[in-house]
Amino acid sequence: MSDTQMLAKKGEFTAAEKRITDLETLWDKNAAKLRKADPSAWGMIDGAADKAFAALRTKSPDSKTVMQSLNGLQTALADPVPSEVGAVQKVAGIAVTDKTGHALPCEAMIGKVRDTLGGKTAPQAVSDLQAKALERCNADDDTRADAFSAQALAMLND
Repeated sequence: MSDTQMLAKKGEFTAAEKRITDLETLWDKNAAKLRKADPSAWGMIDGAADKAFAALRTKSPDSKTVMQSLNGLQTALADPVPSEVGAVQKVAGIAVTDKTGHALPCEAMIGKVRDTLGGKTAPQAVSDLQAKALERCNADDDTRADAFSAQALAMLND
């Protein structure tokens, strides 16, 4: 992580992005085990990592934004579970964050929708929400993906 920060500090954003991709590859490879071991810590680090990936992958990376996001990731890696605990946020009565306020893994929320359907064909409105959730999840936007999944779950539970 520190090597990525050094590259970014020198303005070598292409090299920094390539280096952080190594972290992303490892993170994705081990995500299921890490998430299961400590969902709150995983959520904190995943959220910070997504911000760093996004900052380095913009068309014209902004030095200040890149360094803030990399510093945020470094902080999350060092202390992934802050002492502050807040209320779980809900959409349509369904939890979309953990107790630290970080979005639940979008893959898990999408899986809940799929499991709730149980192999049945989804109504069109639910299918549309599933598609939106998957698109946002693939874009590492867990917050919006979870909101779409929660709306779909609420429709299925009515």
